[in-house]
Amino acid sequence: MITGTATSTANPAGASLSVGTRIRLAFAAVLLLGFYVSVAVSLLLWAALVVLCFDITTFASATVFPGIVFLFIAGTTPLAYVVAKATHHSLFFVEEETAPSTDPGDHQVPALRGLLDEVAGQLGITEPVTIRLTGEATAQMTDEDAGYLGLSSGYSVLSVGLPLLAALLRDQVRAVVTHEMAHMALRHHRARACTVRLETSLAAASHSLDELTHANRFVAMYTGYPRLLIGTHRWLFRLVVQPLRRRQELEADAVAARLCGAAALADALIKAALAESLWPDFQKLFLKKGLEGFLPVDPFRGFAHTLSDPSVRSALRSLRTALLSAPAATTDLGYSHPHLADRCERLTGGRRFSIKVSFQPDDTFLPSLLPQETAWLLPGLGYGTATVLPWDEWTSRRNDAQLVPALLSAARVHIEPGRTATLHEVLRILDAGQRMVLARDLEKRLPTPDHEAGAPLDVLAKALLALVRSRLGDRPAPRSLLEQLVRNAVLDTDQVSRLSLHLAALGIDEHAPDDEDGHTDTDGASEPQTHRIGRRQLSEEQQERVTTIGGITIALLIGGLAIGGLLWVGRGEPASPEPPNPGLQRLPTNSPAVPIGPPLPLFTPKPVVPEWLKTFQPPLAPQPSFARQSPGRPRH
Repeated sequence: MITGTATSTANPAGASLSVGTRIRLAFAAVLLLGFYVSVAVSLLLWAALVVLCFDITTFASATVFPGIVFLFIAGTTPLAYVVAKATHHSLFFVEEETAPSTDPGDHQVPALRGLLDEVAGQLGITEPVTIRLTGEATAQMTDEDAGYLGLSSGYSVLSVGLPLLAALLRDQVRAVVTHEMAHMALRHHRARACTVRLETSLAAASHSLDELTHANRFVAMYTGYPRLLIGTHRWLFRLVVQPLRRRQELEADAVAARLCGAAALADALIKAALAESLWPDFQKLFLKKGLEGFLPVDPFRGFAHTLSDPSVRSALRSLRTALLSAPAATTDLGYSHPHLADRCERLTGGRRFSIKVSFQPDDTFLPSLLPQETAWLLPGLGYGTATVLPWDEWTSRRNDAQLVPALLSAARVHIEPGRTATLHEVLRILDAGQRMVLARDLEKRLPTPDHEAGAPLDVLAKALLALVRSRLGDRPAPRSLLEQLVRNAVLDTDQVSRLSLHLAALGIDEHAPDDEDGHTDTDGASEPQTHRIGRRQLSEEQQERVTTIGGITIALLIGGLAIGGLLWVGRGEPASPEPPNPGLQRLPTNSPAVPIGPPLPLFTPKPVVPEWLKTFQPPLAPQPSFARQSPGRPRH
């Protein structure tokens, strides 16, 4: 039984949240504030220890320079910085842009805006919602620029990925949008605005600590307390926040099922999961490792075209089975969404449901943007410098770029050493009746060989046609006639000479060597240079990070020692005792007694007589006042 769902389909926003949900929301807010308090107290204690370390060097009674305390400063300063920076990320919500996005006008997405307004009216939502398009196969409702740590409302944003809009049908897009809008109606996005701050801090701090641990072993010695602090809050996050998020997903499913139907929502959830799982592979296989210097003008429609190809239906069925049987996707902070099979089972009441895995995109909700305006949402693919082509032409050139090197490599096995693999050599091998051997060697060099009957010769014909087109260049030639002549030359040895005459008439030089002579790497990318430290392999970026952190640590150590040395040298001398009594005090030479107190001076300086005493000269023999004598006559 799902608790906390809307009691009325017309206005679920007015439904009250369950007591358990309110308690978990309070725990999430307390957990966020507790994290800030823990970090603040830890940084204050660290600052106090640093001040104490420098203060120790000023102690007059210290006899040994405390160099170990400066090792503590050098080792803990990078850790204090990364923890403070991670806290700053969530406190001011400084979130790095993970993927480019664009906010189109309503006139550019009229179908999607109309659907959004319709769903908002059914859910009783009167707040404005901004539509944001991304290059990821996901959809999400967020509350951005929410003040007071996410406790006050911001503005609502519905982020929708163009791969979903291109691959899903209208009913499936409606179910996905309704599910996300149900989060807004139930005020789930308000709770996420608070908890995502803690998630941002924990993820940033964990990543930074891992980098410091691998980059500098000296700093890694002091990561015990930061890891304990971050690990405790991660455990509490998994215990408090993630169950709340899973409950919210089930609540939104219940509301969306009432508006769109349980079967339609289950179908949309499975199709969205398939698209989200296949989109990264599509980028890697078709765009990143595609034709060098050329890219499709609209990769999102190309993605939909690939999914709707009947040849991939068996692979889609296998992937659907894997998604329904595999556990929920989890991260270091746990899993935020319930298992896909559990969600579908709840929607259908435990009954088995039959959902077709075929994709039939209709391009209803794709924006009216220029292809170049949507392609730049995929960073790192080189759309700024590559030449864009229509999907069909780009696919044809891409296949040719894969087939030509493989054909020349297979032909090189059957020619004499020292000779160059050219179109003439390939035709000579066919004229010699070795077409099946050449086709088998070609099949081994392709990434996805086809083992159906007659497939090797069909692949050989496609590869030979690609080689001919690469030599043809921009010369006009009847496409259908050329394809037929190439296929006849592969199937019949007597037709090879007819193909050669036709190529000569077109001005094609059969002896022209390939630019790279078939030595093209299949992946098209060289391995990055790595450095070995112990048993770990580090890339150039990681090696630069190791050098930077090591330099900072050494600079902190040298700077701390320099400042501490200056304080040590300039510290005050011990307080001198009171001056001894005048006079030289000597002990007998044979006395075993040891004088107590400060050592006696070796000599006593002559006292200095004040000036006023020097003018006063008393008589040596004072006479009584009554004894008077006559100056001339002695007294008898």
